[in-house]
Amino acid sequence: MKERLNKVVDRSALQQEEPVTEAVEVTTKEEPQSAKPEKRAHGKLILISIVVVLLLLFSAFKIYVDNNYKPLHSIEAYQDMTTFEIEISDNALAIQNPQAIAKKNAVGFIIYGDERVQRECYLPLMIALAENGYCAYLPTTFGNLPILNQEGAEYVIRTYRSVHTWYIIAHGKACPSAARYARSNSSRINGLIYLGGASYHTDLSELNLSLLSVAGANDSLLDQSRSEKAKANDPAGSKYLTIPDGNHSGILDTVLMRGDTPSPLSNEEQINLTVHAISAFVQQP
Repeated sequence: MKERLNKVVDRSALQQEEPVTEAVEVTTKEEPQSAKPEKRAHGKLILISIVVVLLLLFSAFKIYVDNNYKPLHSIEAYQDMTTFEIEISDNALAIQNPQAIAKKNAVGFIIYGDERVQRECYLPLMIALAENGYCAYLPTTFGNLPILNQEGAEYVIRTYRSVHTWYIIAHGKACPSAARYARSNSSRINGLIYLGGASYHTDLSELNLSLLSVAGANDSLLDQSRSEKAKANDPAGSKYLTIPDGNHSGILDTVLMRGDTPSPLSNEEQINLTVHAISAFVQQP
């Protein structure tokens, strides 16, 4: 009897202790659950902050890109200025000289346009090159930012195979991009022509490459001191020419660029002087 009674007492004691253990376990499991909503709210706040910053950066970039220099004339007006056909595509503008191509000695110029300058602004320069016996091409650049289209010449060279002699003309802030392409593809081009710019970081001094640098005396967008130091990066025998009264905007069909100095030369006069210098450079022995 005593043994049975002890067993009953032991079982009842165990049954009374079990709920206490369960209550403790429930309490310990609830503590981390209360922290989860706070962590989720904090994570959402971080995600929203990142999205807002990205949207602000994108808006600032779009405003910067959209605030560009536009041509003063329409494509139709440019076409009336020349007998050569202006080819327009999503990838490039092109003006070819049929006579030069027929003779199989065509010289082609690939133009890298300055930052935030719409490609049509260079059509008067391209027309002048065509009328002097050359072919001119201007690859399209996203946002008119040359830094984003260093390989723009590649499309032109692969597409227009009737031209075998290539030069790159780079204007202003496009000069560094052109220099980087030239360094990696020096066997594919004959030379570089800088207009109001220089190669500030790319060393071309050991390349067998001809180079002409043309700058206007009134070009206040060109850092003259920095440009002078950058000559150390140019190939041996490079040519340098200053156009009296010329400025940075004079080769473009657009308004005076912000920060540039007005020139007494008309755009037509400055373009003709520039093309004459380019032609003499290309035809030199």
